[in-house]
Amino acid sequence: MNGMNGGDGAVVTERAETMSGLSREERRRKRKELKVELEKLKREIRRVDIKLAEAKKGGKGAKKQTSAGGRGGKGNSKLYSVGGETLVSPDYKQRGVKRKQSGVGASQPESKESRKAAMLKERGRRVQSLWGQCATILKQLKQNRNAWPFHKPVDWRNLNIPDYPNIVKNPMDMQTVADKLGGFDAKCKETQRDYKSPLEFRDDLRLIFDNCRLYNPVGSDVRIMGDALADLFEKKWQNSNIEGKFAMELEYQKKEEEDLKNFVPSRGGGGKQHKSGGQMSSQMQHLESELSRMKQTSMGGKKGSSKALDDPNAEMSFEDKRKLSVNLGLLSAEKLVKVVQIINEGPN
Repeated sequence: MNGMNGGDGAVVTERAETMSGLSREERRRKRKELKVELEKLKREIRRVDIKLAEAKKGGKGAKKQTSAGGRGGKGNSKLYSVGGETLVSPDYKQRGVKRKQSGVGASQPESKESRKAAMLKERGRRVQSLWGQCATILKQLKQNRNAWPFHKPVDWRNLNIPDYPNIVKNPMDMQTVADKLGGFDAKCKETQRDYKSPLEFRDDLRLIFDNCRLYNPVGSDVRIMGDALADLFEKKWQNSNIEGKFAMELEYQKKEEEDLKNFVPSRGGGGKQHKSGGQMSSQMQHLESELSRMKQTSMGGKKGSSKALDDPNAEMSFEDKRKLSVNLGLLSAEKLVKVVQIINEGPN
């Protein structure tokens, strides 16, 4: 040992003498090289330590496996070790799956009440989405530079226009619309929603601009601002297609009520599959009829073009594609997957 230590010391002394004969730049470069070598050595030491720790764990796992196998004799051990890595036995995974399948929830029948509750929850989500789109339009209008005269009810006393209530019998403003909508976000945090349909929301906004035209003469500042805002609203309302979405929602709700009336509770997953299959067929029929209707609408102006009506490869207009997208948006994720499968299969 002393000889080896002496040899190491000689090497260090030799390196020190060599370093002293180098220039400052060469010594700086040599230091960097030594630091790199030192880091490599540290990494190698850490890797050896990790391997030693894994080997110890593997030995313990093998002992547990042996003792468990000796007691059971039927391969009941949960863990076993291979090459220092702990693995889960396959038969243990299978037993876990069986226990999950034989759970209490799998054998419970789905009642009509639970089916109705799930239906109403999903319906509320869809309808709230429509109210949210109404709220978005209202906020965009309010933020417009021409909207400030319509933010709140007309204060005809302070404005010194005493004839206003005699001319405008049904006043309306954006704040009142927001209150009837359930707030500017339509989430009913502070006020309850008074509107029963988005069409009532549309009519109230149009009433604001109708009142503006009724009282303010052509060319006046408020009239110009009101007309500009009215045009903006009509464009946004048309692009949103909220009316079409609401009409389809009402039609879909009728189908839901029919499905609920014909719903028969059954044990296990069979009833659920039967139910979703019935909904799928009705929705697919609705989509097919909507597709054919849209094709006829897009080509209906050409009475002599029966060839175009029979052409399955006829190109759909942008409006047709948008309506089809709305229809598909009413389907759940599982039903959308089925639709994609049908499309991929193509015609029989």
